[in-house]
Amino acid sequence: MKFNFKIALICFVPYIPLIALYLLVHIYISNVVGALLVAVGIFSVLEFFIHYRYGKTFFKKHPELDLHNFESTIMSNFVVFVGIIGIVVSGYTMGVSSHFLGVIWLILCHS
Repeated sequence: MKFNFKIALICFVPYIPLIALYLLVHIYISNVVGALLVAVGIFSVLEFFIHYRYGKTFFKKHPELDLHNFESTIMSNFVVFVGIIGIVVSGYTMGVSSHFLGVIWLILCHS
């Protein structure tokens, strides 16, 4: 099985602004859930604009990188499941800040 770095980059680069937005919003909104909802709302609007402005033309030129051409397998579902369990367990046992658990949960569930 070959790991495709281009697809991994295209899949996970948009989450860097989401995490940055969450950290910026969390400065002004002390409620974790409220800050996450505001950050996801802003991120969704920006992603919607970028997808329709640039994404459609990019994927017409590069159909091999379009995620709709790939299918989810049992192994990929298993990796996501183990990742979610690992993040939740490490968050409770090591005392990891709950601020990042919501963002990481969102990223893993979206994959």
